[in-house]
This record gives sequence, structure tokens and C-alpha cells, in this order.
Amino acid sequence: MEALADGREPMEAMLDYLRKAKAKVVPVTGLNRYAEYNAAVKKAVDQDGRGFCMRLQESDLASDDLGKQLSAALKFFELTANKVDLLVDFGQVIAPRSTVVPLINTIPSLKDWRTFTLSACSFPVDMSGVAQYSTVELPRDEWTNWTHVRSRADKLDRMPTFSDYTINHPEPSDIDPRKMRMSGNIRYTSTLTYVVAKGEAFPRKKDKDKKAERAEQYPQLAEAIMAHKAWCGPTFSWGDAYIKKCANKGCVGGGTEWRAVGTSHHLAFVAKQLASLP
Repeated sequence: MEALADGREPMEAMLDYLRKAKAKVVPVTGLNRYAEYNAAVKKAVDQDGRGFCMRLQESDLASDDLGKQLSAALKFFELTANKVDLLVDFGQVIAPRSTVVPLINTIPSLKDWRTFTLSACSFPVDMSGVAQYSTVELPRDEWTNWTHVRSRADKLDRMPTFSDYTINHPEPSDIDPRKMRMSGNIRYTSTLTYVVAKGEAFPRKKDKDKKAERAEQYPQLAEAIMAHKAWCGPTFSWGDAYIKKCANKGCVGGGTEWRAVGTSHHLAFVAKQLASLP
């Protein structure tokens, strides 16, 4: 990656900015990051004293010398495993249930890491597969896979903490707004599914006669979420309160606001889900 105008590596610049904002962050790296990136992480490790997170992907787990690579990383950062968070991130790949436990057990010294987390995402990259003005349910495969792993905890060297990408896909969409218009949608997490209420494509700026459509469709979508059996009520989270307010035509919001609404509900829902497990 190219350096910024002031010569700094982008990761170093971002960590400097967060430090000035008094945000306590833990930098993340992987086994194949470039030297300048790791140098920026090493600087933060030395300066902040919070260790770092090692992110492994499925291809890393298949490596014959994973143990040597992890040992080399710890040596470079001058830390022991108990100062490092280990994240196994499958990204948009939902690994077959039969393979997850054996893959986890291939990780050397699994009990030594500060934390151990398993992450994946089944949320689609876009809503093109959902019909306009419909409400559908999409499977939360990352949750069902993790609960499957949990049911086999006795076969694991260490049980991983649950992680997901909330209501987002791991990779940003390559939609060209000049050719394809985004559609209004509300994303709402349920026990085993994501409930998605989708509207229609937003009008282009030149379509002045259709500007009212945006103001009309979100209250309608909010009503669809509230009518669904997954609705948790307006007091469940900040996002749920926003949905009710919008259904009463008290707000409209744009894509950014509605992504925040869905994320608010998702975080509250998953926290409650995890807390209710035996």
C-alpha cells in the first residue's frame, strides 16, 4: 500500500489518529501482511502496551508450518501468546460443520492465547436477490455453525468466542451507482435468521418528481418489521425505538442511519442470545 502524503504508512496514521482521540484500540495483523504494516503494528504494541490481534484465515489453518509462522510473529512483536488475541476469521465462507472442529484443533498452543474467537458471515453482499416491497428471512449460518461447535466443546482444545459481521457483508459491494440504484431496506436480526424488509430503488437526483418516494418507503418498511414475528419491541434497543418512530412517520433516515439501526438491534440481540445460553 502506498504511503500517505506525509510519508506515514496508512496503518500508522490511523493508529496515531485513534490514539489522539483517546480510543483504546488493539491493532490487528495477519501472517501475510507487508513489512511496513507490521512495523506500524509493532510501534503501537510498544507504545500502547495492549498487545495485538492475530487474524487467521481458513488458508492459514491448512498450512503445514502454522506453528512456526505464529512463533515467528510472536518473536517479531516480542510478545508471548498470552498477550495476543487470536481470531479465526472465515469471512464470507461458512465452513462445513464437520470441518470446523478439526480445523480449530490444528491451531498449536490453543490454550495459551489471551482470547480465542471464531468469526464468519452469511449476510449477502447486496439485496439483489430480494424482491421489491417484500419481507424475507435469510439464514444466520454463522450462528448455527458456532452453536454446533459449542455442542462439541468436549472435543475442542478450547471453545472459541462467537463473532460475526453484524448485518454487513465482509467485502464492500462494487455497485456502480451510475448503472444500478440502491434500494431502501431494513435489516433485523432474529434467532436463526436475518429479517430483511426491502423497498424500491432510490430515485436519481434528476428525478425531482420522485423525491417523495424515499420519505414514503421507510415508514412502510418499518411497519413491515414491526408486523413480523421477530419484532422485539421499541424498548429492546436504540435501533428498535428508531424503527417505531419511523413507522409513525417521525423520521426517514438514509442508508447510513438504517445500517446503524440494524447494527444497534443486532448487538443487543446477540448479547442477549449469548447471555441466555446455558
